[in-house]
Amino acid sequence: MKTSIKIIKSLFVVFLITLISCNKDKVNPDGSVCLLTRITKPEGETGGTISYIIEYNENKKPIRYYEAENTNNYTSINYVDNQIDNVIKYQNGTLSAKYTYDWTSDSVSILVQNFYKAAYFEKIVYQLDENGLPKIGQWYWQNTDGTWQKAYHFVYQWENNNLVQSEYWLTDKVYTKIFEYDDKFNVYESLSWFYGIETLSKNNIVKETITYNQGGTPDVTEYSYQYNEKGYPYSLSKKYSNNSTEEISFEYFCN
Repeated sequence: MKTSIKIIKSLFVVFLITLISCNKDKVNPDGSVCLLTRITKPEGETGGTISYIIEYNENKKPIRYYEAENTNNYTSINYVDNQIDNVIKYQNGTLSAKYTYDWTSDSVSILVQNFYKAAYFEKIVYQLDENGLPKIGQWYWQNTDGTWQKAYHFVYQWENNNLVQSEYWLTDKVYTKIFEYDDKFNVYESLSWFYGIETLSKNNIVKETITYNQGGTPDVTEYSYQYNEKGYPYSLSKKYSNNSTEEISFEYFCN
């Protein structure tokens, strides 16, 4: 069961990495605003690293996210009236996916068109609370007759502007994630939805616990940060349940 869960979780990350919303600038005590400009992380099992660069427009919203070593692998983010309109992904310079957004006062619907092999459509619909944070995320697949079929959904709980719990459901609940936080600026705050639902939180995750409804040992990930003088993490060490680790570093532009 955990193998199938991991496959679904990887698809979930693929969808989330293209999500961007209007970010709320957090001003430091000295009046500066810090934008995340570079993320460096391990590259698969090669033992090397890969860096991603983020560029912003004059409104401090991300407009381009790309691999430093291969600029033909990039994501372009486009806005209308300062709100995201679409996201377009390219792999080696070739169009790979397009995400089109439809906003209302209490929801956002994202039409996903993939071009990896044969073009196909998917749809994600988020119900938003009064703070614009997602309460429910519903995924749909498109049938051959053009109708939409529910695939799976997530239920989110927030406290103090931090995501404290998410549940993954098929017909029944599959797993629950519980999050704990520090009291520092979220490293991904300038990216907002761009790097996943968890990055909408005010602070940084320090512990993530996944419990499976079919039982078994929970998966626990611990996060350890080093912070710069403005209170933003410049390094992250993640330790997983199997004692493996992952090191990630961050760079910023503050003005």
